[in-house]
Amino acid sequence: GATFGVEPGKTMDFWTDVRWDAPAAMYLIAQCAEPGAGRETAKSTPSMHFLTPQSADVTHYFWAVSRETMRDDAFTQQLREGF
Repeated sequence: GATFGVEPGKTMDFWTDVRWDAPAAMYLIAQCAEPGAGRETAKSTPSMHFLTPQSADVTHYFWAVSRETMRDDAFTQQLREGF
């Protein structure tokens, strides 16, 4: 819930869409909205994922995520510190 700024325990509709461009790029967008309100009202958290092979045994994994709401809250600060 914190990803979208939704209060804990609140019922919401959620969607997740993924576009995978094999072998190395994935776009994932998670969305939530008030129950029954539809996707056109949803808040979104898009993310990009990149896999870069170094050798037959090693691959580097990079990812980035963004938020459109509550960008200055404690959860966002925790994300920044974690990265």
